[in-house]
Amino acid sequence: MVTTRRDESGTNFIRPYVIINSSGGLEYWSANSTVNNEELNRFINWRPPRLQARPIDILITSYAILTYSSLGRLDEALPSVRWLTLQKNAQGGFVSTQDTVVGLQALSTYGSKSFRPDTNITIYVSDMNTHLTMNVKSDNALSLQIQEIQSNSQDFSITASGSGLALLDIEYSFNVLKELSKPVFDVNTVLLDDKLDSFNIMVCTKFLLKHDTGMVVQEVSIPSGFVPDLSTLGQVAGVKRSERKGSIVAIYFDKISGSSLCYSIVMTREAKVAKSQKSYVRTYDYYEPANQATVFYQPRTLRDSTVCDVCLNCCP
Repeated sequence: MVTTRRDESGTNFIRPYVIINSSGGLEYWSANSTVNNEELNRFINWRPPRLQARPIDILITSYAILTYSSLGRLDEALPSVRWLTLQKNAQGGFVSTQDTVVGLQALSTYGSKSFRPDTNITIYVSDMNTHLTMNVKSDNALSLQIQEIQSNSQDFSITASGSGLALLDIEYSFNVLKELSKPVFDVNTVLLDDKLDSFNIMVCTKFLLKHDTGMVVQEVSIPSGFVPDLSTLGQVAGVKRSERKGSIVAIYFDKISGSSLCYSIVMTREAKVAKSQKSYVRTYDYYEPANQATVFYQPRTLRDSTVCDVCLNCCP
């Protein structure tokens, strides 16, 4: 996105290959349609209130906000600011590292440009059991305030009084036993050399939609008490790199197609932990994170092991 000087009072946007989408007081910029029929038809018994936007749409919209803010056209930026804030995850970021950096820069720039020294807002959030009050004033307007709601209510009343500009987010999360949408990746796990102190897991993955993916990330969680041996992964065509990140092994692929791509990795015991719970394999398209699938695995030997099996000196 670039700008050209038209005259002393105005500026034109040059918008090649960009679509501006406006609805319900929200506005975002995209290279093409964010939601396609495959995405809309994927959900089984439940649909989220909104689909996660693509990183490219977040980037383009963030740059638009930065441009509007630099020109002082804050009223025109506001619909895009509203849309962008709806794309944040519960941790305050967005989808990928790049769009998170640019997105937060856009929001902070808009916030600093729209700051009013006479800001004085009182916000009330309530339901049948909860009554919260938050005060936003000039001395704390750029600071984040967080309050936890101890309620399972689905309906809240939100009111505000005073003058100034403030943003209120309500985040919620829930756990499920099964996928809420049809997986777009077919992921299968096979346990090889299933022993008490080591096992070899083979993971095979293919993409179920008609086109190829972009870069794909696969996260293999590590059972408690075990460590992965990344050298056993070997040289697998299509695997870009692998690394351990805390309790998971992250494996990066250039792309996943309709043909199965398989690899295996050995994990070895380093601590005495019995009755290990199921571990997961999460697969998602880095640039289209809504395209994802999660499966679980559990070595039979670990599932059936007791404290006496794992620690011979712990039992009489």
